[in-house]
Amino acid sequence: MADEKPAPATAGDLSRLALTPEGFHDFHGAVAGLRFPIEVAQVLELRYLINQAADAFAAPPDAETAAALESLALDNQRHRERLRQVLAMLHDLHSRHIAASTGGENRLRAELTKIGRARAHSIRYGLIFLFAAAGCGGAWFWLGDPGWTVKLAALGLMLLTWDYLRSLPVLKRQARKSALELDELLRRRVTTPDWKTLAHSLALVLGYKQPGATEVFRVEGEADGGLPKR
Repeated sequence: MADEKPAPATAGDLSRLALTPEGFHDFHGAVAGLRFPIEVAQVLELRYLINQAADAFAAPPDAETAAALESLALDNQRHRERLRQVLAMLHDLHSRHIAASTGGENRLRAELTKIGRARAHSIRYGLIFLFAAAGCGGAWFWLGDPGWTVKLAALGLMLLTWDYLRSLPVLKRQARKSALELDELLRRRVTTPDWKTLAHSLALVLGYKQPGATEVFRVEGEADGGLPKR
């Protein structure tokens, strides 16, 4: 049985998120799609993941995420700088995500082009040898008892025809596999992140923004009417 790929992480399964170019799609979708309140354990998982990555990142802030940060109107300067660093880290991660995705797309498109050329080559030469084999077969039939040259030529051409045409199903499977990989790669590409939504969710998760009417997290027992929501 073929190995099954693990399902992508969702907003309800934050423990599987990874701040890598390959994992940016899942992280962006999960964080931008958060519906508060969320479990305390999820808040802690996100804080650990984000803070660990941000601590290891050193780069100047970028203009693309500056507007998202300003829209939050954070009063605490330390929180502003920390969130600026987090957003700069995510912007750099997104740039690497796009570079990796584009590189993968170019590779897969080159593979599809190569497979298409190989398929056309196999069809062309397969038909050429097929017609040549048919000609030798016709000569064999009309001559009744041709020499070994005609017989060997007919058999050789038939083998060449089979060799070229038998590769077509293999090439078709390869093309289908590469096309599916390309579709999945393009589906997971985050062309334009929703920086404002990300900044808002991150500010709530990291505790930098007062929730107001938004309840950021809940603790066990709230579903049964126990402890109050935070």
